[in-house]
Amino acid sequence: LSLLASMNITTVAHQAAVTACAKASCTDHSVRLLREMWTFGMAPNIMSYTATISSCEDRWESALWLFEEMQERGTRADVISYNATLNVLEKSQQWQRACSLLEDMRSKTTEPDAITCGTLISACANCHSWEPALQLLAEANGARLPPIQITYQSLLTALQQNSSWEIG
Repeated sequence: LSLLASMNITTVAHQAAVTACAKASCTDHSVRLLREMWTFGMAPNIMSYTATISSCEDRWESALWLFEEMQERGTRADVISYNATLNVLEKSQQWQRACSLLEDMRSKTTEPDAITCGTLISACANCHSWEPALQLLAEANGARLPPIQITYQSLLTALQQNSSWEIG
């Protein structure tokens, strides 16, 4: 990393280094490289931010911070960056924050996709919050988003754990 700082490196090469660190789950190195890019007058792109967010795994505060910083610095979030952030929130059992992020997504006219809905349903279901999970499933069906198998598995598990087989 110090070698990168001493070299006259292009934005593309720096972006590649950020992404490589993120994919190797070296979140701290990836974040440091993002900082260096700003220091050297280079703007990280959405792919660099999204890869770093994805590498946060169960560090949901860091993921949200990076997601917000990305937008504050002028990079508009897309469905992929939302999904990466939602995935970290789901793994960290932060279903309420995930639902808030969905509202943010909608307010910025970014359309959720099947992965968005599946991740949110899984986040709610994993925390035994089957009611919001069912509501999200109904919304996904209404939007004609194709369900993914894990969505149903998560929902059924949540219903089973809450003895909520009969709904309606």
